[in-house]
Amino acid sequence: LPDTTVTVFIEVGRGRMGAWWMQPVEYNNWCILYLHGISNNRGYDHRVGLYKVLLACGYRVLAVDYRGFGDSSDIRVTEETVVEDARVAICWLREKLSDGEHFMVWGHSLGAAIACRAVAEENIEKVDNSHIANMILESPFNNLEDEVFDVVFASKGKISKSIGTLL
Repeated sequence: LPDTTVTVFIEVGRGRMGAWWMQPVEYNNWCILYLHGISNNRGYDHRVGLYKVLLACGYRVLAVDYRGFGDSSDIRVTEETVVEDARVAICWLREKLSDGEHFMVWGHSLGAAIACRAVAEENIEKVDNSHIANMILESPFNNLEDEVFDVVFASKGKISKSIGTLL
């Protein structure tokens, strides 16, 4: 990661999320909130590779670990907690932007579902989301139950601690 990367801790609920706030050499007035999937954390190799590509394209990137992941607070992970974390990250990023800047929410796998729900809740509650211009849903799935059984049980033989409470 570039020298301009800052590790930040964002307060949420009864804990905090660890995050990287990454700055490109040449900024294009666009930011990306990256919401990872269920495995590992924001520092997983393929994610770091993606951040480097995005930074090279001029995007600022905020990559968070939901509470219960990485260096975030150790809590019992539920659908409600990960969506709350995403909404707090959206708010944090919105406060960092000035007029003329925009951001998109990029969700990978389970992060795609989290992104959809978080942005939908903001729209339903009429939160000022004028800065959110796009969502990118990378490897989304159609059904969480099928995803859990096909991916987790089939590949690992047992359910992981992190997603056991999402069912």
